[in-house]
Amino acid sequence: MNAQDFFEELFRLARQRFEEYEVYAVKGESFFAKVTAQKCEKYTVQNTAGVSFRAKKNGRIGYASSTVFSEESAAALVENAAKNLEILESKDEQFIFEGSAHYPSANSYSEELARTTPQQRIALAMELERQALAASDAVIRTEGSAVGYGESEVMIRNSKGLSLQNHCNYLYAYVLPIAEKDGVMNNGFAYAFGRSLSDIDTTALAAEAVKDAAAQLGAASCASGTFPIVLRSDTVADLLDTFSDIFSAECAQRGLSLLKGREGEMVASSCVTITDDPLCPDAPIRSAFDDEGVAAQTKNVIENGVLRTLLYDLKTAAKAGVTSTGNGNKASYTSDIHVAPSNFSLKPGSISFEELLCRAENGILITELNGLHSGANAATGDFSLSAKGYMIENGKRSRAVAGITVSGNFYTLLKSILCVGSDFRWGLPGDGTYGAPSILVSGLSVAGSE
Repeated sequence: MNAQDFFEELFRLARQRFEEYEVYAVKGESFFAKVTAQKCEKYTVQNTAGVSFRAKKNGRIGYASSTVFSEESAAALVENAAKNLEILESKDEQFIFEGSAHYPSANSYSEELARTTPQQRIALAMELERQALAASDAVIRTEGSAVGYGESEVMIRNSKGLSLQNHCNYLYAYVLPIAEKDGVMNNGFAYAFGRSLSDIDTTALAAEAVKDAAAQLGAASCASGTFPIVLRSDTVADLLDTFSDIFSAECAQRGLSLLKGREGEMVASSCVTITDDPLCPDAPIRSAFDDEGVAAQTKNVIENGVLRTLLYDLKTAAKAGVTSTGNGNKASYTSDIHVAPSNFSLKPGSISFEELLCRAENGILITELNGLHSGANAATGDFSLSAKGYMIENGKRSRAVAGITVSGNFYTLLKSILCVGSDFRWGLPGDGTYGAPSILVSGLSVAGSE
Protein backbone atom coordinates (compact mmCIF):
# COMPACT_ATOMS: atom_id res chain seq x y z
CA MET A 1 0.00 0.00 0.00
CA ASN A 2 1.47 3.36 -0.96
CA ALA A 3 1.57 6.26 1.49
CA GLN A 4 -1.34 8.18 -0.03
CA ASP A 5 -3.70 5.19 0.03
CA PHE A 6 -2.60 4.38 3.57
CA PHE A 7 -3.35 7.93 4.76
CA GLU A 8 -6.79 7.87 3.13
CA GLU A 9 -7.69 4.57 4.78
CA LEU A 10 -6.38 5.73 8.15
CA PHE A 11 -8.36 8.97 7.97
CA ARG A 12 -11.53 7.14 6.83
CA LEU A 13 -11.38 5.04 9.99
CA ALA A 14 -10.31 7.92 12.22
CA ARG A 15 -13.14 10.28 11.32
CA GLN A 16 -15.60 7.69 12.69
CA ARG A 17 -13.95 7.73 16.12
CA PHE A 18 -12.27 11.06 16.78
CA GLU A 19 -12.79 14.81 16.63
CA GLU A 20 -9.29 15.61 15.34
CA TYR A 21 -6.40 13.45 14.17
CA GLU A 22 -2.95 13.59 12.64
CA VAL A 23 -0.46 11.27 10.96
CA TYR A 24 3.29 11.85 11.05
CA ALA A 25 5.31 9.60 8.76
CA VAL A 26 9.04 9.40 8.20
CA LYS A 27 11.32 7.51 5.84
CA GLY A 28 15.06 7.62 6.32
CA GLU A 29 18.37 6.17 5.23
CA SER A 30 21.70 6.27 6.99
CA PHE A 31 25.03 5.09 5.60
CA PHE A 32 28.36 4.88 7.40
CA ALA A 33 31.71 3.51 6.28
CA LYS A 34 34.98 3.62 8.20
CA VAL A 35 38.33 2.93 6.56
CA THR A 36 41.46 1.92 8.49
CA ALA A 37 44.76 0.98 6.83
CA GLN A 38 43.00 1.28 3.45
CA LYS A 39 40.48 -1.41 4.33
CA CYS A 40 36.77 -0.87 4.92
CA GLU A 41 36.65 -1.76 8.59
CA LYS A 42 33.00 -0.88 9.21
CA TYR A 43 30.06 -0.61 6.84
CA THR A 44 26.45 -0.05 7.83
CA VAL A 45 23.32 0.88 5.90
CA GLN A 46 20.06 1.37 7.74
CA ASN A 47 16.67 2.17 6.26
CA THR A 48 13.87 3.25 8.56
CA ALA A 49 10.20 3.93 7.99
CA GLY A 50 7.44 4.51 10.48
CA VAL A 51 4.23 6.30 11.17
CA SER A 52 2.86 7.98 14.29
CA PHE A 53 -0.85 8.62 14.71
CA ARG A 54 -2.39 11.11 17.13
CA ALA A 55 -6.12 11.42 17.77
CA LYS A 56 -8.08 13.85 19.95
CA LYS A 57 -11.46 13.44 21.63
CA ASN A 58 -13.01 15.26 24.59
CA GLY A 59 -9.79 17.19 25.16
CA ARG A 60 -7.64 14.07 25.36
CA ILE A 61 -5.08 12.83 22.87
CA GLY A 62 -4.16 9.22 22.19
CA TYR A 63 -1.04 7.99 20.44
CA ALA A 64 -0.04 4.93 18.41
CA SER A 65 2.75 4.05 16.01
CA SER A 66 3.64 1.40 13.44
CA THR A 67 6.27 0.46 10.88
CA VAL A 68 3.75 -1.04 8.46
CA PHE A 69 1.67 0.81 5.84
CA SER A 70 -1.34 -1.46 5.31
CA GLU A 71 -5.11 -1.63 5.89
CA GLU A 72 -4.53 -3.81 8.95
CA SER A 73 -2.00 -1.34 10.32
CA ALA A 74 -4.39 1.59 9.80
CA ALA A 75 -7.10 -0.22 11.75
CA ALA A 76 -4.65 -1.11 14.54
CA LEU A 77 -3.43 2.50 14.80
CA VAL A 78 -6.97 3.78 15.26
CA GLU A 79 -7.81 1.13 17.82
CA ASN A 80 -4.60 1.56 19.81
CA ALA A 81 -4.89 5.35 19.82
CA ALA A 82 -8.45 5.02 21.15
CA LYS A 83 -7.26 2.77 23.99
CA ASN A 84 -4.33 5.04 24.72
CA LEU A 85 -6.63 8.07 24.83
CA GLU A 86 -8.68 6.52 27.64
CA ILE A 87 -5.60 5.72 29.75
CA LEU A 88 -3.42 8.80 29.40
CA GLU A 89 -4.12 11.89 31.45
CA SER A 90 -2.29 15.17 31.04
CA LYS A 91 -2.89 18.57 32.59
CA ASP A 92 -1.36 20.20 29.52
CA GLU A 93 -3.53 21.02 26.54
CA GLN A 94 -2.58 19.08 23.40
CA PHE A 95 -2.93 20.43 19.87
CA ILE A 96 -3.58 19.26 16.34
CA PHE A 97 -2.25 22.23 14.38
CA GLU A 98 -4.37 23.85 11.68
CA GLY A 99 -1.33 25.12 9.76
CA SER A 100 0.62 28.33 9.32
CA ALA A 101 -0.38 31.05 6.87
CA HIS A 102 2.82 30.62 4.85
CA TYR A 103 5.53 28.01 4.51
CA PRO A 104 9.00 28.89 3.22
CA SER A 105 11.04 26.78 0.83
CA ALA A 106 13.80 24.79 2.52
CA ASN A 107 15.47 23.22 -0.56
CA SER A 108 17.56 20.77 1.42
CA TYR A 109 17.66 17.74 -0.89
CA SER A 110 20.33 17.02 -3.50
CA GLU A 111 19.51 14.53 -6.25
CA GLU A 112 23.20 14.40 -7.14
CA LEU A 113 24.13 13.42 -3.60
CA ALA A 114 21.36 10.81 -3.41
CA ARG A 115 22.76 9.13 -6.54
CA THR A 116 26.22 8.60 -5.07
CA THR A 117 27.00 4.93 -4.60
CA PRO A 118 28.42 3.17 -1.53
CA GLN A 119 31.56 2.46 -3.55
CA GLN A 120 32.03 6.18 -4.27
CA ARG A 121 31.60 7.07 -0.61
CA ILE A 122 34.06 4.40 0.52
CA ALA A 123 36.53 5.61 -2.11
CA LEU A 124 36.24 9.10 -0.61
CA ALA A 125 37.08 7.74 2.85
CA MET A 126 40.08 5.86 1.45
CA GLU A 127 41.38 8.93 -0.34
CA LEU A 128 40.96 10.97 2.84
CA GLU A 129 43.07 8.47 4.79
CA ARG A 130 45.72 8.39 2.03
CA GLN A 131 45.99 12.16 2.15
CA ALA A 132 46.36 12.13 5.93
CA LEU A 133 49.11 9.49 5.83
CA ALA A 134 50.98 11.44 3.16
CA ALA A 135 50.62 14.87 4.76
CA SER A 136 53.47 14.50 7.28
CA ASP A 137 56.26 12.10 8.21
CA ALA A 138 55.06 12.44 11.80
CA VAL A 139 51.85 10.55 10.97
CA ILE A 140 52.38 6.86 11.71
CA ARG A 141 48.81 5.63 11.12
CA THR A 142 45.21 6.68 11.53
CA GLU A 143 42.39 5.67 13.82
CA GLY A 144 40.37 5.70 10.64
CA SER A 145 38.65 7.95 8.19
CA ALA A 146 34.90 7.85 7.73
CA VAL A 147 32.13 8.99 5.42
CA GLY A 148 28.49 9.11 6.41
CA TYR A 149 25.31 9.89 4.50
CA GLY A 150 21.92 10.76 5.92
CA GLU A 151 18.54 11.18 4.23
CA SER A 152 15.07 11.71 5.66
CA GLU A 153 11.60 12.48 4.35
CA VAL A 154 8.91 13.71 6.75
CA MET A 155 5.20 13.90 5.95
CA ILE A 156 2.47 15.40 8.14
CA ARG A 157 -1.26 15.16 7.36
CA ASN A 158 -4.18 15.99 9.65
CA SER A 159 -7.93 16.41 9.81
CA LYS A 160 -7.63 20.21 9.65
CA GLY A 161 -6.32 20.08 6.11
CA LEU A 162 -2.62 20.31 6.87
CA SER A 163 -0.48 18.51 4.28
CA LEU A 164 3.30 18.96 4.49
CA GLN A 165 6.37 17.19 3.19
CA ASN A 166 10.09 17.86 3.66
CA HIS A 167 12.99 15.95 2.12
CA CYS A 168 16.65 16.46 3.07
CA ASN A 169 20.02 14.75 2.77
CA TYR A 170 23.64 15.46 3.63
CA LEU A 171 27.13 13.95 3.54
CA TYR A 172 29.91 14.20 6.11
CA ALA A 173 33.48 12.98 6.44
CA TYR A 174 36.17 12.94 9.10
CA VAL A 175 39.68 11.62 9.69
CA LEU A 176 41.70 10.81 12.82
CA PRO A 177 45.45 10.74 12.14
CA ILE A 178 47.98 9.71 14.80
CA ALA A 179 51.28 11.59 14.95
CA GLU A 180 54.36 10.47 16.90
CA LYS A 181 57.51 12.19 18.13
CA ASP A 182 60.12 10.72 20.48
CA GLY A 183 57.79 7.91 21.44
CA VAL A 184 54.92 10.25 22.29
CA MET A 185 51.73 9.95 20.24
CA ASN A 186 48.77 12.25 19.74
CA ASN A 187 45.67 12.04 17.58
CA GLY A 188 44.10 14.79 15.51
CA PHE A 189 40.60 15.27 14.15
CA ALA A 190 38.95 17.23 11.37
CA TYR A 191 35.56 16.99 9.68
CA ALA A 192 33.56 18.48 6.85
CA PHE A 193 30.08 18.12 5.37
CA GLY A 194 28.60 18.78 1.96
CA ARG A 195 25.87 18.19 -0.59
CA SER A 196 28.14 16.48 -3.11
CA LEU A 197 31.31 14.40 -3.01
CA SER A 198 33.22 17.33 -4.50
CA ASP A 199 32.31 19.47 -1.50
CA ILE A 200 34.71 17.36 0.59
CA ASP A 201 38.24 18.68 -0.02
CA THR A 202 40.22 15.64 1.12
CA THR A 203 43.59 17.41 0.85
CA ALA A 204 42.55 20.35 3.01
CA LEU A 205 40.67 18.16 5.48
CA ALA A 206 43.61 15.79 5.93
CA ALA A 207 46.04 18.70 6.34
CA GLU A 208 43.84 20.23 9.05
CA ALA A 209 43.66 16.98 11.01
CA VAL A 210 47.39 16.27 10.70
CA LYS A 211 48.27 19.80 11.81
CA ASP A 212 46.01 19.29 14.83
CA ALA A 213 47.75 16.00 15.69
CA ALA A 214 51.33 17.20 15.21
CA ALA A 215 50.92 20.50 17.03
CA GLN A 216 49.88 18.78 20.27
CA LEU A 217 52.99 16.56 20.43
CA GLY A 218 54.98 17.36 23.54
CA ALA A 219 52.00 19.00 25.26
CA ALA A 220 52.36 19.55 29.01
CA SER A 221 50.22 20.97 31.77
CA CYS A 222 50.42 24.55 33.03
CA ALA A 223 50.09 26.46 36.28
CA SER A 224 46.66 26.76 37.86
CA GLY A 225 44.91 30.10 37.85
CA THR A 226 42.35 32.30 36.14
CA PHE A 227 43.30 33.17 32.58
CA PRO A 228 41.90 35.04 29.59
CA ILE A 229 40.61 32.24 27.37
CA VAL A 230 40.15 31.94 23.63
CA LEU A 231 37.68 29.14 22.90
CA ARG A 232 38.08 27.78 19.37
CA SER A 233 34.93 27.67 17.27
CA ASP A 234 34.27 23.93 17.65
CA THR A 235 34.51 24.12 21.45
CA VAL A 236 32.04 27.01 21.50
CA ALA A 237 29.63 24.96 19.38
CA ASP A 238 30.04 22.05 21.80
CA LEU A 239 29.12 24.32 24.73
CA LEU A 240 26.07 25.65 22.86
CA ASP A 241 24.98 22.06 22.27
CA THR A 242 25.51 21.08 25.91
CA PHE A 243 23.63 24.05 27.35
CA SER A 244 20.97 24.53 24.66
CA ASP A 245 18.25 23.30 27.04
CA ILE A 246 18.46 26.54 29.04
CA PHE A 247 16.86 28.28 26.04
CA SER A 248 13.92 25.83 26.01
CA ALA A 249 10.58 27.12 27.30
CA GLU A 250 9.84 23.54 28.33
CA CYS A 251 12.84 23.51 30.69
CA ALA A 252 12.09 27.02 31.91
CA GLN A 253 8.50 26.09 32.76
CA ARG A 254 9.79 23.09 34.70
CA GLY A 255 12.19 25.30 36.66
CA LEU A 256 15.28 23.90 34.93
CA SER A 257 16.53 27.13 33.34
CA LEU A 258 17.66 30.35 35.00
CA LEU A 259 16.38 32.25 31.95
CA LYS A 260 12.76 31.76 33.01
CA GLY A 261 10.86 35.05 32.82
CA ARG A 262 13.90 37.03 31.69
CA GLU A 263 12.86 37.98 28.15
CA GLY A 264 13.90 41.57 27.52
CA GLU A 265 16.78 41.41 30.01
CA MET A 266 20.50 41.64 29.29
CA VAL A 267 21.76 38.08 29.80
CA ALA A 268 24.97 38.19 27.75
CA SER A 269 27.64 40.53 26.50
CA SER A 270 26.45 43.06 23.92
CA CYS A 271 28.58 41.33 21.25
CA VAL A 272 26.54 38.13 21.62
CA THR A 273 23.71 37.25 19.23
CA ILE A 274 22.46 33.66 19.25
CA THR A 275 20.15 32.60 16.43
CA ASP A 276 17.96 29.58 15.74
CA ASP A 277 17.51 29.28 11.99
CA PRO A 278 15.98 26.11 10.49
CA LEU A 279 16.28 27.74 7.04
CA CYS A 280 19.96 28.70 7.16
CA PRO A 281 21.34 28.09 3.64
CA ASP A 282 24.80 27.15 4.92
CA ALA A 283 23.63 24.61 7.50
CA PRO A 284 23.79 20.86 6.77
CA ILE A 285 20.05 20.33 7.35
CA ARG A 286 17.10 22.62 6.65
CA SER A 287 13.35 22.25 7.13
CA ALA A 288 10.33 24.33 6.17
CA PHE A 289 8.36 23.28 9.27
CA ASP A 290 8.78 21.70 12.68
CA ASP A 291 7.42 18.30 13.75
CA GLU A 292 4.05 19.82 14.71
CA GLY A 293 3.64 21.43 11.30
CA VAL A 294 4.45 24.98 12.42
CA ALA A 295 6.24 26.99 9.73
CA ALA A 296 9.99 27.35 10.20
CA GLN A 297 11.14 30.77 11.23
CA THR A 298 14.46 32.47 11.85
CA LYS A 299 14.71 34.15 15.25
CA ASN A 300 17.33 35.76 17.43
CA VAL A 301 17.13 34.08 20.82
CA ILE A 302 19.69 36.51 22.20
CA GLU A 303 20.20 39.76 20.29
CA ASN A 304 23.11 42.03 21.22
CA GLY A 305 23.09 40.47 24.68
CA VAL A 306 19.33 40.79 25.26
CA LEU A 307 17.18 37.66 25.64
CA ARG A 308 14.48 38.12 23.00
CA THR A 309 12.69 34.78 23.23
CA LEU A 310 12.91 31.25 24.48
CA LEU A 311 12.17 28.37 22.12
CA TYR A 312 8.53 27.19 22.13
CA ASP A 313 6.41 24.39 20.78
CA LEU A 314 2.59 24.61 20.68
CA LYS A 315 2.10 23.33 24.24
CA THR A 316 4.65 25.59 25.94
CA ALA A 317 3.54 28.57 23.85
CA ALA A 318 -0.07 28.09 24.98
CA LYS A 319 1.08 28.02 28.61
CA ALA A 320 3.01 31.23 28.15
CA GLY A 321 0.36 32.98 26.10
CA VAL A 322 2.64 33.39 23.08
CA THR A 323 2.92 31.79 19.66
CA SER A 324 5.12 28.80 18.86
CA THR A 325 8.58 29.58 17.55
CA GLY A 326 8.46 26.41 15.43
CA ASN A 327 10.64 24.32 17.74
CA GLY A 328 8.42 21.27 18.27
CA ASN A 329 10.66 18.26 17.74
CA LYS A 330 10.28 14.48 17.62
CA ALA A 331 13.47 12.51 18.28
CA SER A 332 11.87 9.68 16.28
CA TYR A 333 8.44 8.92 14.87
CA THR A 334 7.54 7.10 18.11
CA SER A 335 8.59 9.99 20.38
CA ASP A 336 6.51 12.66 22.04
CA ILE A 337 6.96 16.27 21.01
CA HIS A 338 9.60 18.21 22.95
CA VAL A 339 11.24 21.61 22.46
CA ALA A 340 14.56 21.57 20.61
CA PRO A 341 16.62 23.98 18.50
CA SER A 342 17.22 23.40 14.79
CA ASN A 343 20.30 25.23 13.48
CA PHE A 344 21.46 26.97 16.65
CA SER A 345 24.41 29.32 16.37
CA LEU A 346 26.41 32.20 17.77
CA LYS A 347 26.56 34.96 15.16
CA PRO A 348 30.12 35.65 13.97
CA GLY A 349 31.82 39.01 14.41
CA SER A 350 34.44 40.73 12.26
CA ILE A 351 37.56 39.91 14.29
CA SER A 352 40.03 37.39 12.91
CA PHE A 353 41.23 34.43 14.93
CA GLU A 354 44.73 35.93 15.08
CA GLU A 355 43.31 39.18 16.46
CA LEU A 356 41.49 37.25 19.19
CA LEU A 357 44.82 35.78 20.28
CA CYS A 358 46.40 39.22 20.14
CA ARG A 359 43.70 40.70 22.35
CA ALA A 360 44.06 37.87 24.84
CA GLU A 361 47.76 38.84 25.22
CA ASN A 362 48.66 36.15 27.77
CA GLY A 363 46.20 33.35 28.35
CA ILE A 364 45.15 29.96 26.99
CA LEU A 365 43.64 28.84 23.69
CA ILE A 366 41.26 25.91 24.24
CA THR A 367 40.91 23.61 21.24
CA GLU A 368 39.27 20.56 22.82
CA LEU A 369 36.82 19.99 25.68
CA ASN A 370 36.07 16.55 27.07
CA GLY A 371 33.52 15.22 29.56
CA LEU A 372 30.67 17.44 28.41
CA HIS A 373 28.05 14.82 29.30
CA SER A 374 29.34 14.22 32.81
CA GLY A 375 31.11 17.46 33.69
CA ALA A 376 28.37 19.95 32.80
CA ASN A 377 25.10 20.73 34.61
CA ALA A 378 22.64 22.16 32.10
CA ALA A 379 20.27 23.40 34.81
CA THR A 380 22.80 25.42 36.85
CA GLY A 381 25.18 26.20 33.99
CA ASP A 382 28.21 24.92 35.92
CA PHE A 383 30.92 22.99 34.09
CA SER A 384 34.28 21.42 34.89
CA LEU A 385 35.87 19.86 31.83
CA SER A 386 39.20 18.35 30.87
CA ALA A 387 40.78 20.30 28.05
CA LYS A 388 43.63 20.65 25.57
CA GLY A 389 45.00 23.69 23.83
CA TYR A 390 47.92 26.10 23.72
CA MET A 391 49.39 28.83 25.85
CA ILE A 392 49.00 32.34 24.46
CA GLU A 393 52.08 34.48 25.05
CA ASN A 394 52.33 38.10 23.91
CA GLY A 395 49.31 37.62 21.67
CA LYS A 396 50.67 34.56 19.88
CA ARG A 397 50.00 30.85 20.17
CA SER A 398 52.90 29.12 21.91
CA ARG A 399 53.44 25.69 23.47
CA ALA A 400 50.83 22.95 23.56
CA VAL A 401 48.87 22.38 26.77
CA ALA A 402 47.16 19.18 27.96
CA GLY A 403 46.12 17.65 31.26
CA ILE A 404 44.19 20.73 32.40
CA THR A 405 40.66 21.24 33.69
CA VAL A 406 38.61 24.30 32.74
CA SER A 407 35.81 25.34 35.09
CA GLY A 408 33.16 28.00 34.98
CA ASN A 409 29.48 28.72 34.50
CA PHE A 410 27.76 29.05 31.14
CA TYR A 411 25.49 31.91 32.24
CA THR A 412 28.54 33.81 33.49
CA LEU A 413 30.52 32.92 30.37
CA LEU A 414 27.87 34.55 28.16
CA LYS A 415 28.38 37.82 30.05
CA SER A 416 32.18 37.60 30.00
CA ILE A 417 32.63 37.29 26.22
CA LEU A 418 34.84 40.22 25.22
CA CYS A 419 34.74 39.72 21.47
CA VAL A 420 33.51 37.28 18.84
CA GLY A 421 35.61 36.01 15.95
CA SER A 422 34.81 35.77 12.26
CA ASP A 423 35.81 32.10 11.85
CA PHE A 424 32.32 30.62 12.00
CA ARG A 425 31.87 26.88 11.55
CA TRP A 426 28.98 24.40 11.83
CA GLY A 427 29.42 21.22 13.81
CA LEU A 428 28.37 17.80 12.58
CA PRO A 429 24.58 17.26 12.47
CA GLY A 430 22.97 15.40 15.35
CA ASP A 431 19.84 16.20 17.34
CA GLY A 432 20.00 19.71 15.92
CA THR A 433 23.06 21.41 14.46
CA TYR A 434 25.23 23.86 16.38
CA GLY A 435 27.66 26.42 15.00
CA ALA A 436 29.90 29.17 16.30
CA PRO A 437 33.02 31.26 15.72
CA SER A 438 35.89 31.44 18.20
CA ILE A 439 35.45 33.78 21.16
CA LEU A 440 37.59 35.61 23.71
CA VAL A 441 36.43 35.26 27.33
CA SER A 442 37.73 37.56 30.05
CA GLY A 443 38.56 34.68 32.35
CA LEU A 444 37.97 31.04 33.27
CA SER A 445 39.45 28.96 36.07
CA VAL A 446 42.12 26.52 34.92
CA ALA A 447 43.50 23.72 37.09
CA GLY A 448 46.88 22.44 35.96
CA SER A 449 49.53 20.25 37.54
CA GLU A 450 52.47 22.66 37.57
